[in-house]
Amino acid sequence: MEWLGAVLQRFRFRGPLLVGGRRAGFTLLEAIVALTLSSVIVTLVSSVFLTQNNFYRTVVQRTRVQDNLRVVTDLIASEIRGVAGGGVTIAESGRLVVHLPIAYAGVCRDGSGHGHVYMPGLSGINGDEVAGYARQDTNGDWTYTADTWSNLLVSSGSNDADECLEASSSDTVGATADFARLDISGSNTIGEVIMIYRDVEFEIDDSELDPQTLAVYRKVTGDSRREFATGITSDTKFQYRLPMGTYQNSITGASLVDIEKIRVITSASGRGAGAYSYEWTVGIPLRNSN
Repeated sequence: MEWLGAVLQRFRFRGPLLVGGRRAGFTLLEAIVALTLSSVIVTLVSSVFLTQNNFYRTVVQRTRVQDNLRVVTDLIASEIRGVAGGGVTIAESGRLVVHLPIAYAGVCRDGSGHGHVYMPGLSGINGDEVAGYARQDTNGDWTYTADTWSNLLVSSGSNDADECLEASSSDTVGATADFARLDISGSNTIGEVIMIYRDVEFEIDDSELDPQTLAVYRKVTGDSRREFATGITSDTKFQYRLPMGTYQNSITGASLVDIEKIRVITSASGRGAGAYSYEWTVGIPLRNSN
């Protein structure tokens, strides 16, 4: 074991080395001080980095929530702005059902219990979405009748275009596919406007994608409801205003036809440390209301 002692003795720390009579390298104390300062600097830099990273993550989360709520309200607003007078059928804080126009048709030949019409875009109609038709009276009010597209559409094409050409000298050139015969009750006056509509429902309910939150669901005639806004809170709701009135959470009965504006209030909250809440509200006038 003597050789091991000799090796250890040789490498034993002897203080600073001298090179050419000058001091070189570090003392043990200097090394300890340098390591301590390095550790402090690394700790400070890491703390700043983590703080900035958490701040950035929070900003991104808030921006995502805000954008999501704005998209939700914009999507709802883009649809229900087209609701015609009397088109709101259910007006509750957590549920809204409206008749939305799919297409408009002009009667070009009258008939008993039916009418030949010109309907631009006829061939592109999804029959599964059709919930019925509506007729407009002399006051401009719409009367809605529930029906299916298979019952309404009797025929379409060149024969119906010829009927309109004979009855009202309608210009059918290049548009024969847009002429049809509809089974609509009552008398039909040439020039009368017929609306084909779908039912669209918005409902606030427990989220299926994120059970800890609520969601907004959308349902169209002939389809199942779909979750299109997740992560909202119980403060989300619909409100309704009558002429010269204030917003209400629910309107029923004959007053439904008088709704002139719908307000959509959406709300969401963050989770965990740095939790936050955000609310976005939009008021939607019914441009075609009475």
